[in-house]
Order: sequence, then C-alpha cells, then structure tokens
Amino acid sequence: METSSLRKNQPHLEAVLGPLSAEDDANMRAIFDEVDGALLELARHLGRDGAGWDGTGLELSWMVSGQTAIGSHIGACIDGANCVDFIIELRPSWYFGERSPTLSWEIETTISADCQHAVYRAMETVHSATLRAATAMEAAVALRTAARQLLRQGMDFPLAHWLALASDTTHLPGPSLT
Repeated sequence: METSSLRKNQPHLEAVLGPLSAEDDANMRAIFDEVDGALLELARHLGRDGAGWDGTGLELSWMVSGQTAIGSHIGACIDGANCVDFIIELRPSWYFGERSPTLSWEIETTISADCQHAVYRAMETVHSATLRAATAMEAAVALRTAARQLLRQGMDFPLAHWLALASDTTHLPGPSLT
C-alpha cells in the first residue's frame, strides 16, 4: 500500500471521487481540511502527535491491486499496551470490484481494540458504522460528519471503555454514531 497526505502532497482526488471540476476539487479539499481538524483534535486528546501514516490527517491510499481510498487512523494505548484504533475511510463503490452504472461512495468508521479475551489476542472491531453517498460532494460531507462523530466518541469514552467491549467481562452499552 502507498499513501500520500492530502494536506501535504495535494494528490489528485479523481482516483477515489471520479472527475471533478476545479471548483468541486477546491470545495472538497476545504471539507477535507475540516476532517483533518477533527482527526488531529482527537489525536491530541489521545496524546498523539498526529493522525494517519504521515501525521497530517487524511491520506489517499492505493493498493497494488488498484484499489484507492481516502482515510486515516489514530492509534492510542494505555501504558504502551492495550491499544485502540480509530479508523475512517471514504471509498468508491468499485473498491471491492462491484461494477454498477451508478456511482456511489461508502464512508466507514471503525473502532478496534486489543482483544482482551483469554483465548484470542488480536484487534477486535468494537464499533463500526457505514454511510453511503450518491455523489462525490455528498461523500465529502458525509466524511466530515463521520469524522465529527468519531471525534465525539473518542472524547466521550475513555480507551478503557473500548477495551472493555473487547473483553470477556460484561459488555458496556456502546455509543451510537447517530
């Protein structure tokens, strides 16, 4: 996988969003700057210096297979262990090879925590939400909404909450992304 910071490198967005006018590109980048702000605020709250591989927030990523997406992640741990990852991704409907005459995009947020089960030790998804958008601009706006919700969840619930959801103990009621 290769990544390129949207903020630092200004990669072309068309690989994920399709053809864009100069005005749409500028409007989407302004929205993505707001997403970066929310992600970086969450990172600071969690004691991290940045979000994503480059630390600047959103990144365009592409796989050798040709799949492309825009996303970011923030990982935080308690005492160097027991980690929680906050992940956000915007991907085109064709990301998984779905062919359709109608373009659409998915925005997914995921919170994964180190599994605390006695038998199995890995990351476990403890929360996931997916939004669907019919236009590239709707996708950018939905990404901003999802980032704000992820920020709220990261600030409203301590890491221990997310880790408890990945344990053998009684599960705590999970927050809603709505």
